[in-house]
Amino acid sequence: MSISLWVKVDTNACYITGLSYQPYVIAQNTNYPGGYFEAYSVGFWNANKKFVDIAYQSTTGSGPYTFSTDTTNFHHWHHLVVCFNYDSLIFYVDNVLQNKTHKGFTTTYLANSPVEIGYTGNAAKEAYVNGSIDDVRFYKRVLSAKEVDTLFHITSASGIDEVKTSNTIHISPNPTATSTTITCSQPISNATIQLINLTGQIVFEKQNQSGNHFNLDMSQQAAGIYFVEIQQADNVWHSKIVKQ
Repeated sequence: MSISLWVKVDTNACYITGLSYQPYVIAQNTNYPGGYFEAYSVGFWNANKKFVDIAYQSTTGSGPYTFSTDTTNFHHWHHLVVCFNYDSLIFYVDNVLQNKTHKGFTTTYLANSPVEIGYTGNAAKEAYVNGSIDDVRFYKRVLSAKEVDTLFHITSASGIDEVKTSNTIHISPNPTATSTTITCSQPISNATIQLINLTGQIVFEKQNQSGNHFNLDMSQQAAGIYFVEIQQADNVWHSKIVKQ
């Protein structure tokens, strides 16, 4: 399983005395309500100002957890990805692998328990996030490093903008059932154009593209929402397209 999300920390203050944790996403295992007993969790550890991912085993109430390498800058958006299976717990922050640690058990969940976002889900140790959470995504598999990289870049299309150089992308017709034309307000040179679906999979790619106008054949793609990503050196531009 994998969880991808963007977060912004406003402060490391906590509402509960003795609690040093701000939760972003938590799912309980079968030991709840004896404690947190996260089947999985990703959050912010107030004491050391680092992000943390956790996976606890139901039978023992313990398990692996890892912290981000660097302390967190407040009031800045950060991209977090947690991946796990029987063998491993993997943690990325801002497209950089922080840790991959041994897990060694099958994750089990508390029946009928919701996935909590921004809340501990524990009345005895109730806490909330001091900050913002955006674009939370769940996947039923472990994402590859390339897929994490793709998510890090395409998520700016939903509001987290990392564009360094101004360039406007216009796509017409949009929606389309067959083909469409990508028009850039400024010429691009030796750029890569990718079509990416909502799972982060690259379904089409053209390299070494230069100019202002580019034809995109959508006839073989399934109906749905896609992102067009143009990469040129350190610059990345995005736009959204709907296939009918």
